[in-house]
Amino acid sequence: MKFSDIIGQDALKAHLQGAVRKRQPSQAYIIEGEKRSGKKLVANTFAAALLCEEGGVEPCGKCHSCTMAASGNHPDIIHVTHEKPNEIRIDEIRRQVTEDVALRPYYGSYKIYIIDEAEKINLPSQNALLKTLEDPPPYVVLLLLATGMDGFLQTVRSRCMKLSIAPLPDSLVIPWLTRTKSMPEYEARVISAFAQGNLGKADLLADSEDFTAMRQSVVSLLGHLPEQPPDLLLAEAEAMEEAYRDRMTELFDFFVIWYRDVLVYKALENKDSLIDQEEAYAIAQAARRLSYKKLKDSLDAVTKARQQLAVRVAGARVLQQLVLRLRG
Repeated sequence: MKFSDIIGQDALKAHLQGAVRKRQPSQAYIIEGEKRSGKKLVANTFAAALLCEEGGVEPCGKCHSCTMAASGNHPDIIHVTHEKPNEIRIDEIRRQVTEDVALRPYYGSYKIYIIDEAEKINLPSQNALLKTLEDPPPYVVLLLLATGMDGFLQTVRSRCMKLSIAPLPDSLVIPWLTRTKSMPEYEARVISAFAQGNLGKADLLADSEDFTAMRQSVVSLLGHLPEQPPDLLLAEAEAMEEAYRDRMTELFDFFVIWYRDVLVYKALENKDSLIDQEEAYAIAQAARRLSYKKLKDSLDAVTKARQQLAVRVAGARVLQQLVLRLRG
């Protein structure tokens, strides 16, 4: 649990380490980022660094305070919990935050409250929290971890330092995957394309057998599209929809990557620019077979299919219609 272990996020780390170095943290932060983007890791590291007995810009990992923080049992790091999955209620905020802040730290110089999924704090709860934000005790630090800012009252946002977890470039995600997951680069490139800069999502996908199976299904379908009779295509589409009923958007992402790679190879005739380099031969064959117009029409068809999913058109029909259009 060190800042140096956090991949990327240089500006955010520099800001928080500056606060640790000076021992002058803001009294409230909103740390914004996608689900699994590392918000909790950032918050826990910041909390441990502020309370570390060595007084450096990194948690030492050895002192009693760091040991308690690493075990999740530090009395001055309060992880606010909630019972309902989609709402943080006023009684939970009062009991765990607004009534608790009057008690001084048990061990360290700060009392740090970490509220994960803070976008779920309902309006009465935000109004209750606002009283603490307006006049917090000097030892209190509030860390609100959220997927976005829109759900917060302007009065809450204005009293918090706002920090964002930035999407990571492929140049950081791909080496991390090859190093930590011992996977070949071509697999890491595909996962990185799907994760879109979210390291936690990349980690999840790397361990997912379903993800690999989905990719192989799409590659097999699109790679053999011209020779497949329509009735067999419709049967394959129906089977895919049955297998991935709750992940159709992700399935269509694979369609986009395939046609993107075909288009890139047609333009450059160089497999080094492909996302899915393992399928370079099949992609090259498709690039020679398909015109630029057909590729554009195919990508447009995938986009339209995704829009139909967004308005809840039945997935099987959307997928079946799509593969017939792609076959042409």
